Amino acid sequence: MKFPIKLNRLYWGKVLTHIFPSSVDPRVLCSGKIDAVSFTSAVSVLKFGTTLKTTNKKRFTQTIQELANLKFQGLPVVLDVGASDGSASIDVIRNIEFNKYYLTDLNIEIFYNISGGATYFYDEKGVNILMVSDKWVVYFDADGAIFPFNKILNLIKRRIPKLVGGNKKIVLINPELQALVSSKVAICKYNMFEAWNHEKVDLIVAGNILNQCYFSDFEILNVLKNLISALKENGRIVIVDNRPHEKSSIFKFVKGVVKLEKRINGGTDIESLVLNNDTWE
Repeated sequence: MKFPIKLNRLYWGKVLTHIFPSSVDPRVLCSGKIDAVSFTSAVSVLKFGTTLKTTNKKRFTQTIQELANLKFQGLPVVLDVGASDGSASIDVIRNIEFNKYYLTDLNIEIFYNISGGATYFYDEKGVNILMVSDKWVVYFDADGAIFPFNKILNLIKRRIPKLVGGNKKIVLINPELQALVSSKVAICKYNMFEAWNHEKVDLIVAGNILNQCYFSDFEILNVLKNLISALKENGRIVIVDNRPHEKSSIFKFVKGVVKLEKRINGGTDIESLVLNNDTWE
């Protein structure tokens, strides 16, 4: 990240925040009283490793229309991978019929600590990923940072308080989605670099997670192997990429081979990685 230190838009005027890198203030997540739109905006500021939790509603409406028209032997079991706060998943849940919907993400909670006028956010392993003050939003990602940001980060890191038992937890699931949780809709943590250890599924939705900005081809192939292994015979996997416009590819798993079933707006950039593998069994 070239500019790991951004202006906090709550403090600085619109003129400066239009000129220099800036961010919404994610500290609204700590209040516990926040509407669904503001929640998604705040969650989208968070970054875990190389992946920002950027999301919003209506991200892939054309793809959802295609999914609603797919034919299955019965109501499908759906696995939604890398769903972030689930705001985009709400559109899928409300537009397709299903028997079970697994909404998953690797990072579904975060911890915070307020110290010295700043709020520090940590992942579940206690790694500090973000510091927010009234003026600044600071990412602790020095890779690629230009001078003098890399030097400033090193100074700030020395003052980071450690995550302790008294720190507070935030569940990173949109309140609108939490209201939809039922016997048919489950939220669970899932690392897509590991095998799926629940029931086989009929449909996998990978929305804006499998792209070459986040992962290498080798990493993407490892994820694809895990996901395709989770499919039932004749199951589908849809890969969506909307940077900046919606594109997606729908594949069907037939007798150990993944075949392209449908392209939306030219298909995704990683389509060839899926199709160039002769067998996924």
